[in-house]
Amino acid sequence: MFREREFEAGLVMAQSYTSDAEAKTGLAHRLYFSYPNDLVEFLGSWTRRDDAFNPEVGFVRRTAHQRFFSELAISPRPRFLPFIQQVEIKPFEVSYYMDDNTRELQSFFTEFVPLAFTTRSGESFELALFRQAEQLEEPFELFDDAEEIPPGTYWYSRWLVELSSFSGRRLSGDLEVSGGEFYLGGRRTWSASGRWKISKHLTLRADYEHNRVTLWDEAFLVDEVGGRADFAFSPTLFGAVAGQWNNEDEEVILNFRLNWIPRPGSDLFLVINQQADTWESRWAPTRTTLLSKLVWRIAF
Repeated sequence: MFREREFEAGLVMAQSYTSDAEAKTGLAHRLYFSYPNDLVEFLGSWTRRDDAFNPEVGFVRRTAHQRFFSELAISPRPRFLPFIQQVEIKPFEVSYYMDDNTRELQSFFTEFVPLAFTTRSGESFELALFRQAEQLEEPFELFDDAEEIPPGTYWYSRWLVELSSFSGRRLSGDLEVSGGEFYLGGRRTWSASGRWKISKHLTLRADYEHNRVTLWDEAFLVDEVGGRADFAFSPTLFGAVAGQWNNEDEEVILNFRLNWIPRPGSDLFLVINQQADTWESRWAPTRTTLLSKLVWRIAF
């Protein structure tokens, strides 16, 4: 029926048992289908977790919720366009979360892509439109000098334009511009990133993002700067150094990671995180964390 096309459907179920809880057993399940093909991609799923589901050693971002998800994308390869490798049109991508007990909305997201394409040389373009909603149960503060966002249901629409160059080149980069509504105001964002592959052993990356958020007729400007260096001394010894700073928190976050594979199946990981304040134009470390993990394979 599907010839060389793929189709997959399934049901995944999990149950937890917590001996010291009032409701000892909890249930979670996911029913899904997938039609992931080159011309037409069609996906759908229904996920549910009740409030008693407790995986203990696992992690769930939300409890007592249901999620309905579906996505349809059409990606033809027009031979009559000499410079275009593939075009993508996404009629919809929908993700709807609701509370499993009250059946009220938790969050909603939908995306419509009227046009996206990739050139034969590897460059890409995307124009996307979004409609989102979020239910806030408690007030929260976006900025130190701004009023709190009160509880309620917020709907807003946004647009995005993105340009990317082929990442396989020695020099490559991305540019993204977006705007639209944002809670009780609006938000405009533009960001740029660049990558420099110095050699097969070292790649540098720099990122910059500028946000202009308006709330209650007042504008807030947030700038974020980031950098990253990926290095590899050999196929068995490699890692990365990354850093990030923004003018709202005036805090630098640094991360160093090293991975050594002394033998197949064995790994040594070393991670160092450091946070520092820059609000007085000086380096003031506030927290340093060191993590290490050794996995050693013993074959019999």
